[in-house]
Parts: sequence; C-alpha cells; structure tokens
Amino acid sequence: HDFLKSFLAAKILKITFPELLYIDIIAGLSTVLGHIFPFYLKFNGGKGFASFIGLIFALDYKIGLITIIMILIGIIMFMYFNFSKFNKLYKEVDDYE
Repeated sequence: HDFLKSFLAAKILKITFPELLYIDIIAGLSTVLGHIFPFYLKFNGGKGFASFIGLIFALDYKIGLITIIMILIGIIMFMYFNFSKFNKLYKEVDDYE
C-alpha cells in the first residue's frame, strides 16, 4: 500500500506532466513526507521506508532492485553478526558454569 502510494504518484504525474522536469521526484517525496508526517495524526506517522522504496522504483527500477538487494544483504549480515555475538555470549556463560 505505502509502496504503491508513492510509486503511482510519481508515475502518474510524470506521464500527465512530462514537460515538468522534477515532477516525479516532487510527487514521490511529497507522498513520503505525507506518510511520515500526516497532519490528521498530529504529524506522527510511519517511518516512510516502503514509500521511499516506491519512489526509487518509480524513478528507476534498476536502482530500486539494487537498493532492495543491498538492504537484504545488510539485513542478512546484521542477523549473522548479531547471532554470532549471542553465540559467543552463550559459550562464555556456558564456560563460566
């Protein structure tokens, strides 16, 4: 839902107004900011991650795919290093007993 919100806003306005150079970026960033700071929730919204990814895909799908791959690699590495830290801590506690 959040992904499509910024993706469609950027694509539709770029198709509707092709003569305006940065209309897709302005529309996408507006949806991201609207997601993060909605006025009807007293400016307390979400993090805007999915909306931002939608904007990146709307601008260039290749960069969007690279971004998703890099995020997944970062998550996997974080999980691996985090798990190894807990594993080391477990071994230290086990050795202590």
